[in-house]
Amino acid sequence: MRCLRCGNDSDAEICFNCVENIGDELLPLPLSVSERIFGALNRDISPQIPLPPNPDIIFASNYIEKEYIVHEMTEDECKKLLQKYLDELSVIVPHKVCDDDIMLSVDELKYIMLIIRNVRKIEEKKLSPVPSKIYNLLGNVYTIMLKKTKEVFGKKFPLLSAYYRHAHRYYMKVEKEDDIFSIVQKNSGYLHYIMENYKGSVQCYEDVLALYPNDVEAHVGKGRALIALRKFKDAILEFDRAIEVDYKNYDAWMGKGNALEELGRHEEALRCYEQALKVKRDYKVLVRIAEVLAKLGRYKDALKKYDEAAKLNPRVKIENKGLLMQRAEALEAQGMYSDAVDIYSRLVITEPNNWEYWYKKGRALLKMERINEALEALERASSIKTNIDVLLSLAEVYQKIGDNERALATYERIIDIDGKNVSAWVSMAEIYERMGKIDEADACYTKVAEFASNNPDIWYRRGRLLKKQGRWGAAIQMFHTALSYDPNHTDTLIALGDVYMEQGKYDMAERVYNKALKLSPSSPTLWYKRGVLLSRSGRWGGALQCFDRALGLDPNNTQIMRAKATLLKDKGKPKDALSLYRRIIKMDPGNAGALHDMAMLYYEMGEYSEALRALEKALKIAPSSATMWNDMGLVYESLERYEDALKCYDRATEINPNDDTAWYNKAVLHENLGNYTGAMKAYKRVLAINPNDADALMGLASLYYKAKRYEDAIKTLKRVLEIEHGKNENAWITMARTYEKLGRLKDAEEAYMNALKVNPKNDGVWVLRAKVLEKLREYRKAYASYSNALKLNPRNKKALEGAERCKKRMEGK
Repeated sequence: MRCLRCGNDSDAEICFNCVENIGDELLPLPLSVSERIFGALNRDISPQIPLPPNPDIIFASNYIEKEYIVHEMTEDECKKLLQKYLDELSVIVPHKVCDDDIMLSVDELKYIMLIIRNVRKIEEKKLSPVPSKIYNLLGNVYTIMLKKTKEVFGKKFPLLSAYYRHAHRYYMKVEKEDDIFSIVQKNSGYLHYIMENYKGSVQCYEDVLALYPNDVEAHVGKGRALIALRKFKDAILEFDRAIEVDYKNYDAWMGKGNALEELGRHEEALRCYEQALKVKRDYKVLVRIAEVLAKLGRYKDALKKYDEAAKLNPRVKIENKGLLMQRAEALEAQGMYSDAVDIYSRLVITEPNNWEYWYKKGRALLKMERINEALEALERASSIKTNIDVLLSLAEVYQKIGDNERALATYERIIDIDGKNVSAWVSMAEIYERMGKIDEADACYTKVAEFASNNPDIWYRRGRLLKKQGRWGAAIQMFHTALSYDPNHTDTLIALGDVYMEQGKYDMAERVYNKALKLSPSSPTLWYKRGVLLSRSGRWGGALQCFDRALGLDPNNTQIMRAKATLLKDKGKPKDALSLYRRIIKMDPGNAGALHDMAMLYYEMGEYSEALRALEKALKIAPSSATMWNDMGLVYESLERYEDALKCYDRATEINPNDDTAWYNKAVLHENLGNYTGAMKAYKRVLAINPNDADALMGLASLYYKAKRYEDAIKTLKRVLEIEHGKNENAWITMARTYEKLGRLKDAEEAYMNALKVNPKNDGVWVLRAKVLEKLREYRKAYASYSNALKLNPRNKKALEGAERCKKRMEGK
């Protein structure tokens, strides 16, 4: 494309160099372009019609019928000329600019060009002061030009900055002391508003209000700019002040309605629009009323208002597609997805190449889990237009059908378009996380943090990833970083509380949960988590209150009901717990977890047949649960059906070869059945999974003892005592007996003494120690040891006999 002013290559019809060099010429562009700006809407000519290849470039300055030779005029003649211009401009140009359509013909613009040139000459020669009203009107001309050019060519058209600059310069020529200063400032506020300099717009209106606090137009203008700045409550205050002064001000009621709409206060907004309609029956307010009624679900009333608006302005009625879209969106919001899909289907029939209709249909189908249809609709939308929202939804569908590769490829396509798209990066990270590719997931979060470091959600997600890896310290650091950007980020507070609870730092966890509850007191999840915390810390009464509070907010939440049932069981109320488990299963017969919990409660109550029946039902639902197979093995053991128990343990270890609990139970059962070889293999399998399992080491040491492998037994027992810091009483006792078998009596006596340091109230160990001391012929020590046993248990027969025996030895009998 070539610039229509200088003829050089350009990305636009007027190049930026020409824009920067524009002086006071109002029309530094061909009249054909001017006609497009000011004639398109009137003559129903599309603004997108291209200009002729070789337009007849005629500048307005060539049409000046008469240029006064102002430098030859006297001051009085200049004053008369300026008054003439003021009178003529007042007819052509309004003193106040506003949203109303103001049209200037090309002929009018030609004459205004003459005025501008001559006014400039008068200024340069200082022949006469130029009236402020002329400056105001010329500023208004440029403001009108700016508004119309923006409407037709869009806000990126290069001439806009020139028009803005010239309008602002003329408005600035009016002094604060001038009697039209308030009018000029309001015009300037409107100029800044249409140029999207909303803070500048607010400042202009505040300058007016500082002088005239009851200026209705200034309050309305300021309110409108505040809406653009998303300061909706402040905007409402401005509109209210305008209404106090002028109750029948149409713009004030409209503005207040718009602000209330932005806040989602639809009923209040509707009342404002209805009040505006009483003031002036205008198609714009009828359209707004229709839109609000649609959001409120009053679709018949909305259609009537749209029809009324269409009678006032035929351009409103475009088959009511806008209303249909709003109705479909409202139905979606109510969860009535099928009805919404029906409307979208009607719309795509009328406009099969409208990407938005296909996209909306695909989204609604996705919410209905009609995945294949959603995929078809979204792929159709994507084929019509490359849109990031469409691609995001398409990637979501690919994830739902398990096609992670296509989902990742789609997210990468989004990132090619917008490298800073947070949703795409985060979704990629989540896919990698599910695939177990932790490094790739972390790399995605790290990338997002480069350009969205103040986004608390990113730090929260990184912390969550580290938490899953068990890297508690690093996770806590990430959560604190998230909270430094948003101290009230509830998800982060919950996650941080969870980490503290897992670490056993209950006081810190409680403080975090309490803070989260202040922010979200109606969150059943938070009350549930606080209940779990209190339950773990032994405050059962408070825990029960929390669970009841959570269930009051979410009565059908089976997870919370299970937690409450577990608490009731722990509090010694098995009947209440069973009642709650039965209620859960009645509500959700497929809840394998609740069936399992109920089975284990029956097991603890000794009702093994009931436990078995519940576990059989649970395993039909979750046949791949290693934990349930293990627990069924325990039940069979209690029923003395040992072969069935072994089969259950075998099944558990087949499903999860790393289930150390099932291997341990299998080892114990083999040992009890006298199959020491099978028991030893199972214990060793436990230790291969968890080398620090003290129970398995104790079991293995017991087998070594029975097999007379005493040195292996001692070596294994020393490992137990190392793990448990010497606090395992049974390990010391077994070690002492092993030393006795080896004839190492002093080591045996020392081991018994260490056992007594762990538990000095075990009268049996005092007796065992005394017997060793007898063998060492240390009768006084032996007597003292028997005496300690008798203090604990005066009826201990072995202690009585031993003490008597030692007494005789000491007496030489």
